[in-house]
Amino acid sequence: MTIVSSPELHRRSKYLVKTVSSETQEETETECSPYFVDLSTLPQSQIEHLRETGLLHNDSVYVCLLADKHIEYLKQTWDTEQKLRPSFVSLDASRPWMLYWTLHPCDLLGYAPSDDDCLLILNTLKVCWTNVVVTTTATAAGGFGGGPSQMPHAATTYAAILTLCILASQQSSDGTTTTNNNKPFAQQALQYLQDIREPLFHWMMSLREKDDVTGGVAVRMQHDGEMDVRATYCVVAVAKLLGILRPELTEGMAQHLASCQTYEGGFGGEPWSEAHGGYTFCATAALYILGYWNHDSAIGTPTTNSSPKLNNNQRIDFEALTLWLAARQMGFEGGFSGRSNKLVDGCYSFWQGGAVAIVSAMHQARSQQRRKERQHQQRNVTTSDNNRDADPWLAGNFDQSKLLLLDEGMLERYILLCAQDVTGGLRDKPSKRRDFYHSCYNISGLSVVQHCGQVSFGHPTQSRVAQTHPCYNIRIDRVRFMLARFADETKEGFFSTS
Repeated sequence: MTIVSSPELHRRSKYLVKTVSSETQEETETECSPYFVDLSTLPQSQIEHLRETGLLHNDSVYVCLLADKHIEYLKQTWDTEQKLRPSFVSLDASRPWMLYWTLHPCDLLGYAPSDDDCLLILNTLKVCWTNVVVTTTATAAGGFGGGPSQMPHAATTYAAILTLCILASQQSSDGTTTTNNNKPFAQQALQYLQDIREPLFHWMMSLREKDDVTGGVAVRMQHDGEMDVRATYCVVAVAKLLGILRPELTEGMAQHLASCQTYEGGFGGEPWSEAHGGYTFCATAALYILGYWNHDSAIGTPTTNSSPKLNNNQRIDFEALTLWLAARQMGFEGGFSGRSNKLVDGCYSFWQGGAVAIVSAMHQARSQQRRKERQHQQRNVTTSDNNRDADPWLAGNFDQSKLLLLDEGMLERYILLCAQDVTGGLRDKPSKRRDFYHSCYNISGLSVVQHCGQVSFGHPTQSRVAQTHPCYNIRIDRVRFMLARFADETKEGFFSTS
């Protein structure tokens, strides 16, 4: 589908009572409305102008992704021939984030920095590492801060590790993903990840905090820092990619995450707080990585025998989560909002879209399991699901013919028409300025909807990006490489250096 012209899709929001929130919503819909015209009805001069910008395909009115312009905008973080503006000094404590926000979308767009630039990125991350001593055990530990000599932080550690995984899994010139023969920076990045696994594990262990109220275990973002589901997700995702997701690290985490689900269905940052898209993604993805989404019920029972079950007071309301996520897609704009009664924002294309992909996968898995059970009951045979723990995206068995629990065309339309800046980069909404953060998560959301669903808006090839993994948000082949690289080591020994 190239043009969204159905009157039903252009229906404005209606309210019983006019409030400040309803007025800002009306303003946002008015702001987006000009982007939703029937492109085929535009004067030829306007069509030609849009083609000159690259937004429309030369031979049609298909909308294109301005990949080259986005790459040019994003690569300025590491390109020595370009310099960031002085205003970027405000992000000096977010160096790992800036590198991740720019390298990952470039990776999805099929662009790889030069070997020298990759080495520069690697060395920049290395100076963000800070060694610490866990006082309770006198154990050497460490993590990544936002810059040199800064306190290790779960969020910047997550960004640094994902960036290092992208570097370490770069293909060699012979097309393999395991040798890295002609990529010295990839060998160095992989060795560096090997070297920091043990101190990183000890540091993450030191962030665990027993929650006496919920009976679970929360995670701090840093020593003496706040506790919320972001920290739990960052620790779980990093540990899984590096093969250090040990029972002593994860014990009690799922119980705490379950306590953060709100009456609305989404998850808040901590118990009894408002449901929010970013926190909902973190909780949903962390629970998936931990194996706590049961295919048969909404209780959150683990799919592996090594983890304890959640009791009846810690139920995860799967149906309420599904409904809350579905309700966050805006009926007029097509993008997602982060909370109830909030405005559309391009970054939630991934935060909400990624969570929708995970929940959609669980709906598929539960339906398949129930269908198998019915078939076996008819044959009077005991059933077992040997593939229950299989990652559907890595295994390639996510059924794209079963649509995501969202309107894919509407979301793609919002990203391609409202979020793209024609000079390069992506944004929150048309009235906002482009930035690295929104560029990363708009493109990531586009990847999720294209590869977990079906392309239903935009040019069939020139709006396409590579596949990201909804749980980790790096390319699917990067995840596969990392999990395979450290899987054997965990069998041989916890921190084997072989």
